[in-house]
Amino acid sequence: MRMRVLVISGAAGFSGVVQALNAAGWEVTTALPASPAELAALVVRKRIEAVVDATHPFDPAHADIAEAAHATGVALVVYSPRRWEITPVVEASSAAEAAAWARLHWHHILVDTEGVDAAPALKADSDNLYVLRQEQRPRRGEAPARHRVLPPRVGDLAQEKKLMRDHQIDGIILSDTGRPDLAATVAAAAALGIPVALITRPALGAAVVADTPQGVVTAI
Repeated sequence: MRMRVLVISGAAGFSGVVQALNAAGWEVTTALPASPAELAALVVRKRIEAVVDATHPFDPAHADIAEAAHATGVALVVYSPRRWEITPVVEASSAAEAAAWARLHWHHILVDTEGVDAAPALKADSDNLYVLRQEQRPRRGEAPARHRVLPPRVGDLAQEKKLMRDHQIDGIILSDTGRPDLAATVAAAAALGIPVALITRPALGAAVVADTPQGVVTAI
């Protein structure tokens, strides 16, 4: 009989985690984040033997998943995608900290903070220009006075360099998601000598953490 694992989805590499587990012979059940009680009931009903938290690195669901795993006594592995090759000028624990740094040091700032709503932390700055790369336009009154909104599509290295030159970017705020496509943004910033402020991921407590899909299989 195959071992049974529950994978809670949300991270950019979620599909790769499922594929790696299937290839290793696990019987995989997938689910969206839910309350601890709902997840615990699913673990019991499906006779799950291990849980993989593959939610977004900034998803508050981490605590609920950990609680459900603890309550049911099953193993828990958190998939936290590997960080890009980057040396940030500052590692900020919050959007407010990153915004304070940007306001003091830069003038034309690219902001790509998936999973973190940075706009409210930036709204007090009426002097600098913010290029917000995000799905939706910020609500009225919850964004800096000088801002532009770009769709959240990341180009290749040449396209990212062009974007930064076109908008005269002199600083970048990123959330540490490990999204593979943003590697081009990081590489373009390095090539042009543009510093990056990185909003770090929330702590995961005592959980076992794997940063690649194959690492998840090994950890289980």
